[in-house]
Amino acid sequence: MSAQDLTRFAVPQRRPATGCIPTGYEILLRAAATVGIDFITFQDDFDLEAAGVGRNNFESVGKAIQDKYPTVRPSSRRFGTGSDKATFIEERLAAGLPTLVSIALGQNQGWHIVPVLGIDENGYYSLLWMTHPSGRMEIRQMHRTDLILRHDELDGGDDVAFLEP
Repeated sequence: MSAQDLTRFAVPQRRPATGCIPTGYEILLRAAATVGIDFITFQDDFDLEAAGVGRNNFESVGKAIQDKYPTVRPSSRRFGTGSDKATFIEERLAAGLPTLVSIALGQNQGWHIVPVLGIDENGYYSLLWMTHPSGRMEIRQMHRTDLILRHDELDGGDDVAFLEP
């Protein structure tokens, strides 16, 4: 499956303030046609911050998912440089492997987790920024150099997540 095909599995993010990681993992699991997942309550079950039981990050949410669904293998990888992160993303895109990327929003402004849909010949990534409750998808473009600069110069946004086969 191409990463662009992820739009077929896009779901609205129920909690814009805390739910981007559970929403991203839900999209990956839907795209992988994972059986036995309760998608009706998925975002509620794994938004640890909204439930008041922990912080949302790739590791904590991934562990909670794997604890409930042992056959699911969420994984994440942290990068020292933005260039290494961009290269990894592009290798996964070339292989048709869906990937979530953490994007720093600004200095001390947090980050947002989004599925990467593709990269064009000019170096612009297509990112599924948000699916609104109406079903309208907000797809943003970000140049490779911007992704690298955000990684290298801003706090947070230095990792990616995916499902292991």
